Amino acid sequence: MKRLCLLLLCLTMSLSGCTVSDYLDIENRAIVSAIGLDRYGDGVLLAIEIVNTIDDEKQYAKPQIISENGLNVAEAINNISASLSKNLFYSHCGIIALGEGLLPEHIEDMMNFCFNNNEITLLLKIVCAKNAKELLSVEPASMSISAYEIMSILDSRQKNLSIGYKNSFITVQNNRATPGHIFSLPFFSVETIDDKEVCSLSGVKVFEKDEERVLLDRFDGTVYEMLDKKFNSGQVTLKNGEEVQSAYISKNDVKIDFKMENGRLIVRYHLSQKIDRDQNYDFSLDKYEAMLEHLCNILIRKSQLEYECDIFALKEDIRKRDQKLYKEISDNFMELYKNADFKATVDVAKEG
Repeated sequence: MKRLCLLLLCLTMSLSGCTVSDYLDIENRAIVSAIGLDRYGDGVLLAIEIVNTIDDEKQYAKPQIISENGLNVAEAINNISASLSKNLFYSHCGIIALGEGLLPEHIEDMMNFCFNNNEITLLLKIVCAKNAKELLSVEPASMSISAYEIMSILDSRQKNLSIGYKNSFITVQNNRATPGHIFSLPFFSVETIDDKEVCSLSGVKVFEKDEERVLLDRFDGTVYEMLDKKFNSGQVTLKNGEEVQSAYISKNDVKIDFKMENGRLIVRYHLSQKIDRDQNYDFSLDKYEAMLEHLCNILIRKSQLEYECDIFALKEDIRKRDQKLYKEISDNFMELYKNADFKATVDVAKEG
């Protein structure tokens, strides 16, 4: 049985790009499934979840969370390695969790570590939390490994709500390299329910130049994902004060137009949605449409005046679609953004 499990693990690793030598001595390696990065003074605290190899003929040993601090990621990794009898093995690392309050150089350091490590797949997912070590330390509710639990939650949201966070390492890295340097990550919270800690996907955090800029709760996050073209179809819930509207969207399209007029940037968002009539009960289309349009305009206005952040990466959109306009607005973009004439309109219709 032990040999069969090892063979299956070897097959999985070979499909992920590992060589024969990588898995012949797998029992002598500490398999890293997740990495958490938190701020620690002027340095960092690095936590890793290690999946132990089979401890007997029937089961896997319980995963371990090991953490050490250091001035940078490399020093923290070295400090962790010094306390282990096995070499760290990263090919199965599926999650990087970023804690709150990290400096831009800490995030840059973590991203460079992943990019330069040949064992790490560039398709791993990046998430954020108030405390990364705490997130990885929560005992999984349905999976045996915290990293797999987090990936399962992300996968479930994408399948059920058709929201893709675009938070793979390679996508985040590409967004970091664009002129706007804007990227967003799913935010996980940890809370205690019935004396037991549980983690849940509770919002979206937007970063600019590796700095935390905006944390949106799950309601504002839904509106953000619609406007930012991350939502295709699925069940959504909107909230405005005490009023709540839920709907099953079969199709969500976003169109963005922009121009300069009399020295002012004019931007128009138009959301076009189709409602699945068979999956909506006690539903008012007019109320839903009015609420969504209102919330879209509120979020846009907040991005201008409260957040002062191009959370929708409009600058990058302009660069891709209109080089002439991009050159005109590039040097003074944020001032133009804060004073831009934004407006979002919503058109919702029942399918069929």
